[in-house]
Amino acid sequence: INCPVLKTLKLKDIVTLSGTLDVQNANVLQEFNASGTKFNSVLFAATPTLVNVNVPDTLTDLTLNGLTNIIDSRLVLDSYSNLSKIEITNCPKLDVFNIVNTAYQAGAPLNNVIAHGINWNINDVGLIRKLAEVKANLSGKITLGEGITVDTSLKLKFVEAWGNVDISTNKLQVRYSSNNLNSIKITGKSY
Repeated sequence: INCPVLKTLKLKDIVTLSGTLDVQNANVLQEFNASGTKFNSVLFAATPTLVNVNVPDTLTDLTLNGLTNIIDSRLVLDSYSNLSKIEITNCPKLDVFNIVNTAYQAGAPLNNVIAHGINWNINDVGLIRKLAEVKANLSGKITLGEGITVDTSLKLKFVEAWGNVDISTNKLQVRYSSNNLNSIKITGKSY
């Protein structure tokens, strides 16, 4: 759609609309409603004016970049369960963790997650394992809850996905509880 002065776009319940909708040229768009359509992706302009977004349950790609004034209560997804990609950058008023976690809890087939400048507290080992498995492109800090045990296999997934998450110079740091070993005993057959 090439309408640079368009402020409101309501396509609600037009079930014949599908595929990708490109509204990147609508630089002053304030309100967008495609609930009940069959779009799988909507491309928005990076703009501070867009403050109301409602997207359909068929959405597989949620990409929001530079929507600096949109807040959680004004971003409405009819469903999170079909999301395979979530990319949210420079949207400081959105709770990106809540969006990613809600999609994960809904059983979404997430395979691409991009978020920068995060400061997340995660209490679900399944979510952090999933993010590591898909090699989510994350930067910032994740703090794991006390109940999450980082075993060797999980730590290896962290290293494969994000490098050395234990050092402050890494783009993503993961903080977790660890146990100090006072002694170790190896037993077995001698050769």
